[in-house]
Amino acid sequence: MPSRLGSTACRESRRPALCGGPGSPRIRSAWDWMSRRRGWKTRAMGTGDLPDVEAVIELFEAVSELSPTQRAAHLDRVAPEPAIRREVESLLAALDRSDEGVLERRLDAQAALRLLAEEGPVSGGPIACAGPWRLLDELGRGGMGTVHLAERADGAYTQRAAVKLIKRGMDSDTIVGRFLRERQILAQLEHPNIARLLDGGVAEDGRPYFAMEYVEGVPITEFANAHRLGIDERLRLFAQVCEAVSHAHRALVVHRDLKASNTLVTPGGQVKLLDFGIAKLLADEDGAATELTRLGGRPLTVASAAPEQLRGEPITTATDVYALGVLLYRLLTGCSPFGEATDASSLAELEREILDTDPARPSRIVAAGGGDDAALPVDARSRQRWAKRLRGDLDSVVSKALAKEPRRRYRSVEALLDDLERHLAGLPVSAVPDGMLYRTGKLLSRHRYAATALAVVLALVVGFVWTLALQRSRIAQEAAESEQVKEFVLGLFELSDPDVSKGREITARELLGRGAERLDQEVDLQPEVRAEMLGVIGDVHLKLGLFDEASQLLERSLHLRRTGSPGSRELLESIRSLARARYEQADFEAAEALGREAVGLAERIEGEGPLLARSLDDLSVTLRARRSLEEAEQLVRRALDLRRAHLGEDHPEVATSELNLGVVLYLGERYEEAEALYRAALEKRLALQGELHLEVADVRNRLGIVLRLQDRYEEARTQYERVLSIYRRLLGDEHPLIATVLANLGFLEELRGDLVAARGHLERAVTMHRGTVGATHPELANSLENLARTLAELGEHQQATTAAREALQIRSESLGPMHPLTTRIMRNLGTFLVRAGELDEGFALQRRSIEIEREIGGSESVLHVLGSRGFGRDLLRAGRPAEAIPVLREALEIGERIQGGDSQLFVRMQVDLARALLDAGETQEAESVARSAFESSQRIFEPGDWRIADVENLWGTALVSVGERQVGLERLRRSLQELEQELGADSEPARLARQRLAAVTPP
Repeated sequence: MPSRLGSTACRESRRPALCGGPGSPRIRSAWDWMSRRRGWKTRAMGTGDLPDVEAVIELFEAVSELSPTQRAAHLDRVAPEPAIRREVESLLAALDRSDEGVLERRLDAQAALRLLAEEGPVSGGPIACAGPWRLLDELGRGGMGTVHLAERADGAYTQRAAVKLIKRGMDSDTIVGRFLRERQILAQLEHPNIARLLDGGVAEDGRPYFAMEYVEGVPITEFANAHRLGIDERLRLFAQVCEAVSHAHRALVVHRDLKASNTLVTPGGQVKLLDFGIAKLLADEDGAATELTRLGGRPLTVASAAPEQLRGEPITTATDVYALGVLLYRLLTGCSPFGEATDASSLAELEREILDTDPARPSRIVAAGGGDDAALPVDARSRQRWAKRLRGDLDSVVSKALAKEPRRRYRSVEALLDDLERHLAGLPVSAVPDGMLYRTGKLLSRHRYAATALAVVLALVVGFVWTLALQRSRIAQEAAESEQVKEFVLGLFELSDPDVSKGREITARELLGRGAERLDQEVDLQPEVRAEMLGVIGDVHLKLGLFDEASQLLERSLHLRRTGSPGSRELLESIRSLARARYEQADFEAAEALGREAVGLAERIEGEGPLLARSLDDLSVTLRARRSLEEAEQLVRRALDLRRAHLGEDHPEVATSELNLGVVLYLGERYEEAEALYRAALEKRLALQGELHLEVADVRNRLGIVLRLQDRYEEARTQYERVLSIYRRLLGDEHPLIATVLANLGFLEELRGDLVAARGHLERAVTMHRGTVGATHPELANSLENLARTLAELGEHQQATTAAREALQIRSESLGPMHPLTTRIMRNLGTFLVRAGELDEGFALQRRSIEIEREIGGSESVLHVLGSRGFGRDLLRAGRPAEAIPVLREALEIGERIQGGDSQLFVRMQVDLARALLDAGETQEAESVARSAFESSQRIFEPGDWRIADVENLWGTALVSVGERQVGLERLRRSLQELEQELGADSEPARLARQRLAAVTPP
């Protein structure tokens, strides 16, 4: 009989023949060990009836791949010896009784059998280390291996991990291959909700291992039950699981064994997906797509297995969608959709149910009192409310995920997640079948923008009609206005009727445009109705980024309100809406005038209250755009105090004021204060609105900016990518906010040194801004400026100057020549021209920008410092160090007076001046300034920061220039080594450091 223990020569040379006879104490001991290990109730074995162990292995491996209903037929067909059949049936019964996955159970049985064939004691002694990891406690056992808590033993740094070791007796080629495949899969998955791979290698006893992130958590169902989570909280927790699985699918990995025990939640509420031991890549080693199937086995957990897994059919991402449906069912009901198996017969029955019957809807299970009472935070009274909440959308979502046929399930995990997020946002879901009562919902789901537009229309109409109903003194007018509102809204829906649209899809823009046209055609509308509808449609245009159309509509609404509702709250809201539109059009002067009018009116209507706080907040936003930061800070702090006093600390409007104050502080370069406020606002937003919300995205975007300004690039990138995901889900792919985030990502990639990626993001942002906000909007200028800088770094100077000229023209027209952003692009254009060799025009623009910045902020301002520094650096780049020195010296002196000597900018300016002095041959002062810069860098940057080595490298050059050659060379060599270690040998700082060392070292 061929060996089942592996085929390599090394493996075979270690393997002895079976020791002892059938009645040997050693074999009996192994069987006893196997029984104790799992608590299996195998039959008593006498000395004369022990079977051939290899035959048991062979037959057990063959039949354990089959469903319970197929095993008996196979055993009858092969007709093994009675003793062999009895042992195999005993193992299969134990296999079916265990509550663990089939793969884990089957492999444990095989491991026990293989131990019978090994020489030495039944269980070898434990090992102390695996690579650099010291093994501590055993955390658990699976089919292929054991998992240990471990800590770093090499002293490199302090870290804990979960180390997975392949089991003794399991190291056959097949199992080792599966183990290594799990390690390969983990290596390519990098996601905050997936336990990440830390390390891998071969342990001291030759067994492969890998170290994973150690997760302190409990299964998701236990977490939800222990914390008495409500439905929305459970859905948001489940959404994290979906995000992790979606990431795996994008990496062409299907998990195949999703269940609660593989989905842990940390005490802080973060989901971590574990155990990719039976996951399968959807691509082969060459990266080509392949069909996912198992040819010889069914590694799975039956209770959460999809029908196609039980039938042995190809496995796709739809298989994971099904398992997610099972998990969601358990979270919402406290029980499994098909019950549990306790023995072989119940396991066979469970398989039949999964294949042939549909589970009861979650709402029915809960309403009937099914499930575990401890699993849901309900009593007899609240159980029906819980069931009512499940009825409809959530019943349909779960049913679609659990469809028998893969093609009837959600097409992807993203589609399932999208439905859940739409449910949380109060929007229609795709899983609900069509019908008369759902027709409007289907219209909204077809038009992403129209969903927001018509939802706002209906909400405001309902509120408007309700308000009119309360005004008993206006009964006749109320009836007329209500009827007009109803007819108008119904008319909007008729525009999407196939008979009206002739089968053509109606876009949100067309829908709103026709609504505005209808307002003009309805000559009999009451003025208040017309004003209300103009305001509603104008606000929706504003939300969709259609700023010009919004302004026209809101102006008309305001005119009617000034005439018909003077001094009213409705007038106040019209003023605020038009002010926002003017702000978006970059007409900051008009926005400020309207904002001040709104503040005055709010004070007259309510005094010191929430209405005034909103108007103060709005005005502060406009003032910060005009760089009136001092007054903007005063206003937003006043708004924040009012909101805290009247609304409480946890109100969303408090988060709005915290965010706006953070923006003012960020613009004033008070980055740490701004970050603290952003994080406070984000915490409130997440608690109140969940992740999928535009205001959450706005906070994350601003947090990304302030992290980038603190050189925390990876943290910033994470925030930007989350923002992009939210915007794309809520706004589609062509909204101006998408372009803004792409521009931010492009700028970040430029700072990280990936200029090609930066260019791609920025060119896309420019194209999108042209098509959405128009050719004269400041957002387009921002994208053009960032693109110009990236093009210049790529050496494409002519294209850079073209982009910068366009940005300068936009800012000059929209912001005026005296705006700081205008002078900044003027200065940058000067730099690009200098690099392109057009020195006269370039330096002229830089001198002009410095003059304007001196006029704006005075000679003792950060603006003036930045302008002078840029001018000096360009003079130095042009080979004119003597002219650069006085400019850089003045910038350094002013910067020290206004910011002190402990800022990153101060260190950079010291470095600039030292380089200019070196190039001019003023070596003594150059060495003094470079030494001071090195000392400053050690105070400012964290130990080990590459920028310290960069400054030290310059100082080493200066030391050599003043005759301290040996000391200088030591610093040059040490700093070069640190730069290569931290940034890589091909990085720009390392390349310059090598050049400096080569310049002072004889060939």
